[in-house]
Amino acid sequence: MSSGEFQYIPSMDEKSLYSSENVRSNDPNLIEQKRFSKNSIKNLQVKGFTEEKDHKKEENKPKKLDYKEEYRKTIMLKKIMIWLVVLSGLNRLFAIFGYDIIVIADFYISTFFRRRMFINFIVSLSISLAALYVYSVMKELYYPFMREAIVPEKLIHSSKPKKYNYVIDVEVPPNSKVMYWASKKIPNVSNPHVKDAYGDYSNGGVVRANSNGKAKLYFNEGSGYQKPGKGNRPRHVHYRYILENSAFMSKIFTAYY
Repeated sequence: MSSGEFQYIPSMDEKSLYSSENVRSNDPNLIEQKRFSKNSIKNLQVKGFTEEKDHKKEENKPKKLDYKEEYRKTIMLKKIMIWLVVLSGLNRLFAIFGYDIIVIADFYISTFFRRRMFINFIVSLSISLAALYVYSVMKELYYPFMREAIVPEKLIHSSKPKKYNYVIDVEVPPNSKVMYWASKKIPNVSNPHVKDAYGDYSNGGVVRANSNGKAKLYFNEGSGYQKPGKGNRPRHVHYRYILENSAFMSKIFTAYY
């Protein structure tokens, strides 16, 4: 019997149904069997269909994203990009004394394979892309406290302001905790200094996201503020998420409202 097919069994009494004459001798599952229960026949009939159905369910089930693994890959990518930039600087240092490492490597590798390998072009292009990548994360290099951090999730307890008048939704990993803080609204001051706007950082809290990765942030509506060297900033709320049962805390995200 092939997978997904039903075997037709004619209506007959129990005695004739389970007789050895009615057992298909060419069926490897039933060969040389003389008596068996009704449940066995039912299981044999639907076995292929059930397995196929379960297999399809497993294929259609979305894979759970491993945020810890994504974090490791991000860190590794940053390390590689920074090391390429360092390699470029060291290569220029040796080039002053007449030893361009990349050019020398290109010559010897091309000679070994007896064909042009374009090592100089490939490495130079990689270094250029790495420099652009490092420039894109320059903010994290200037402000390392805004990058990922290690904080045990069990030490972060849920809390929110006793009184609040504003709620926004953010998307984070399912069941993670979200730490957030927003500026306050200072009476008669439209754009206060950043230190005065945040004050004691009490306009925030910690909430847990649901199984779909939705988290509600409860806080009091604040205002924009002035940041030295950055000018006026519109009102917003900062947040980080902490993965469940781990010590991984994400970098800082910003939600404007």
